Amino acid sequence: MYWRSLCNYIAKWTSPVVAGIMLVALGVACNVTPQGTSAPETVVTQNSPTVDPTATQTNMPNASDRTQPGVLVLTHAQPKGTAEGVLTAPGHGKQNFTIVPIDVTDFQSGGTLTVEITLGNGESDGSFDLFPEGAVIPTEGRVENSVAALYDLKHGESGTLTYKFDSGQVFQFGATGNWFSREGATNTFTVTAMVDANQAADVPSIPALELLAQRPFKPTDISLFFPSVYPSDLPLLDATGDPPSEDEVRGMLEEYLKARYPDDPAKVKKGIALYNNPETFLKISSPSLRAAFVALTDTVAEPAIDYILHAKTTQSNSKVALVRFSKFPANRSNTIAMVSPFGLDDPEVIAIEFNERFQAEMPFLFTNTLAHEALHQGDKDSNSIVQEEVCYAFDTLVYLEQLAYYPELAQAGTWLSRWMNTNALSRLNSGSGSELGLYDSNGNLPIWPDSDKDTPSFDERFSDNPGRDTVSPGNELLKQYLAQIAENGKAIPDNTDFSVELLHWISDNQAEVTPDELIAAAKALKLDILSVSR
Repeated sequence: MYWRSLCNYIAKWTSPVVAGIMLVALGVACNVTPQGTSAPETVVTQNSPTVDPTATQTNMPNASDRTQPGVLVLTHAQPKGTAEGVLTAPGHGKQNFTIVPIDVTDFQSGGTLTVEITLGNGESDGSFDLFPEGAVIPTEGRVENSVAALYDLKHGESGTLTYKFDSGQVFQFGATGNWFSREGATNTFTVTAMVDANQAADVPSIPALELLAQRPFKPTDISLFFPSVYPSDLPLLDATGDPPSEDEVRGMLEEYLKARYPDDPAKVKKGIALYNNPETFLKISSPSLRAAFVALTDTVAEPAIDYILHAKTTQSNSKVALVRFSKFPANRSNTIAMVSPFGLDDPEVIAIEFNERFQAEMPFLFTNTLAHEALHQGDKDSNSIVQEEVCYAFDTLVYLEQLAYYPELAQAGTWLSRWMNTNALSRLNSGSGSELGLYDSNGNLPIWPDSDKDTPSFDERFSDNPGRDTVSPGNELLKQYLAQIAENGKAIPDNTDFSVELLHWISDNQAEVTPDELIAAAKALKLDILSVSR
């Protein structure tokens, strides 16, 4: 499903963010950091089959040294690459190809190969053919065995070849001067190849539980994740511009709800009514945060709706005074949200504050953080690393369930989206067999496959922090979250304090998000759900 309003947001996401802090266990919802941006490119030059993704044009040899570019290897982790070379006009009726091998063997289920060609300002025009693996490269006459071609491209111009392939192979991209250029005339060319991988047509025939048992799933597009986990030299982006208006957000919410409930207009109407409700507006005046609040419906954190609207302190005041955007101090510039005392005589009254840095984001990227912060109820002295892990265990479930219906959230390309994706991937890949869990993974493999982070479970992200054995008091909302995930009618534990024991119970219970929803979330994250990782 695509939101009509999404285009307005994409136009706003234009300013890079300077960020370079390593991903740490606490995450950013309450106070932490990450880093990165779109798909990395492999730059290939003569005598250099593989080159560091951070290589730039200044590292390239001169054009005269680039007559035979090296192999351009494309993989799920690096689906895009660039090579340069020199072509020569062979004379009429002849062929003299400079070959760029394009290795797409990593894409065993096939995909679409797109080759963008830019011809230099040299004398010769160019002609280009894409040959399948094993094809004999002709030296004269018309080419009859290529699978895609672009002929008579003028010098200084650009063009594109596209070919859909069924299985991985090594293509041979051939570049030559055209027959109408002076024999011996030369020119330089740049070729950028990229693969959009198939998510195999037979995926629906494989039961979701069988697919989940093949975890950990590998990313096919590392640009969706933080560079502190999947390194690249590509910048992180914030959404920029003015926050959306009341009417804009109402329209976005309506489309969001229709995507979630395509056959239930009554639920769509109910969601819009909650958004428009004066009681909701008095607590959440921001349209974006109000829409995020409505999106808690039918997630593990749905009880937070009633908590935010109606919970009372022991003095019978409203527990949550406001949910709002605020200016955060410089030392918390990467904090997404936090709970703060509201400043009344009643010390139990709180505000849930979101960093105004993120005001221009898609509203529904705030939903899982709202679920997270609602569990922190204002006692800063009782907050602990275990409490943070419990909160992240729930907020990642909310986000995974959202992705099942709204894949656009994963593909927004912003700082916030990529942070959420990285957390979600660690949750999705953790757990043995087909079950989500917190303490292991299939084959004890890293939950971030092909990353330098050798992290074998979701819990491992938190285990090295001080205060690991600290126990802090639970609350009524936590009990309601636990009831949402209890499997097979299992009773929630008698002791619902934030503790390691509670984490083990959560690890064993995952009744809210279905296997089919988890696979849909994996597709939204562009994970390879067909290749066995071990």
